[in-house]
Amino acid sequence: ERNRQNLLMEVKAPELYPGIERRITSELRRRGWLDRPHVARRLVLQSFNAASLRTLHRLRPDLTLGFLGAPKTGELRSYAAYADQINPNHKSVTPSYLRAVHALRGPHGRALRLSAWTVDDVGTARSLARMGVDGIITNKPAEIRRALNDGARRLPGGAADSRARVPSAA
Repeated sequence: ERNRQNLLMEVKAPELYPGIERRITSELRRRGWLDRPHVARRLVLQSFNAASLRTLHRLRPDLTLGFLGAPKTGELRSYAAYADQINPNHKSVTPSYLRAVHALRGPHGRALRLSAWTVDDVGTARSLARMGVDGIITNKPAEIRRALNDGARRLPGGAADSRARVPSAA
């Protein structure tokens, strides 16, 4: 393990860069991100583009992938074939949607996870944590972490962070 960092990487507008998925995996390999410890616990790639995530899954089925968006409940099963996470805008998260996500298993046999974005308001973060989201994506990690770590409002694993992946939050 070359470094002990976590990486949550968003693949932005891959449709503008044909072949970007292969270039991303090549660069991640070159920089030491595709070793077993990183792939197992420290690396998540996410995108709004489902086709790009399917390509990444085909290239590296061991990667943890997150779809940015809120597919309809009836479509979640198709996303679970290649995505381990469904990461919607926090305004899209309801208890029933969260239950539907958690009811499915992703490509690695684990329950799908849900991290909501972009949550910079303490009240919203606490509400989502009470609802049972797996992670919160925020621009204010210290503030949100403090708010969630003050007691019963912890996320599973007890953390919230910004765009860097930590064990159970994004």
